[in-house]
Amino acid sequence: MAAEPHLIYCPVTDRVGQFGPLNHSARALRNDGSRRTNREGRVCIQIEVLGHAARPWTAGWDPSDKPGWQRILDAIRSWDVPDVWPAGPPVTYPGGSAPRSRSVWQFMGGHFGHCHVPGNDHGDPGAIDIVKALSATAPPRPGSRSRPRVSLARVVAAATNDPSGPEGHRTHPAEVRVVEDALVAEGK
Repeated sequence: MAAEPHLIYCPVTDRVGQFGPLNHSARALRNDGSRRTNREGRVCIQIEVLGHAARPWTAGWDPSDKPGWQRILDAIRSWDVPDVWPAGPPVTYPGGSAPRSRSVWQFMGGHFGHCHVPGNDHGDPGAIDIVKALSATAPPRPGSRSRPRVSLARVVAAATNDPSGPEGHRTHPAEVRVVEDALVAEGK
């Protein structure tokens, strides 16, 4: 295979395959002219998900019982990749168009689809549910300090949904409470 990613994931079976170590560049992205897109950034972990962009793989998918996906997220987070989509959420395929900003790709960390990467003409992953995709919480790594971990995507979802929800509505209350408690401890 001449264009392999680091990892491949099947959302139906929750199986994960690995083509190479995460600390070496993969080759699933097209170069942006003379720029070596596959090698930019401190870390560029490439994951291909089995499916079709017109049918987003997160539809009907429950991350709470997906240990394979949780292992992928744990690996990504161990490299300090933030739980954000700097170029915005992936767009509907076929049809929509996502920005392919060179400066966002080069200077902002987080998650990107082929639809966001300069020099690429793919439309995947399609309009996946980015909150759901980042909501799986993996167990702490052995030897890591037992600090509470929260998903930024869940906290953002709560900040987006709760203010307009009915009185008492709460989105991801356990993770929001961790952030609230940390802010109180900081005197905010």
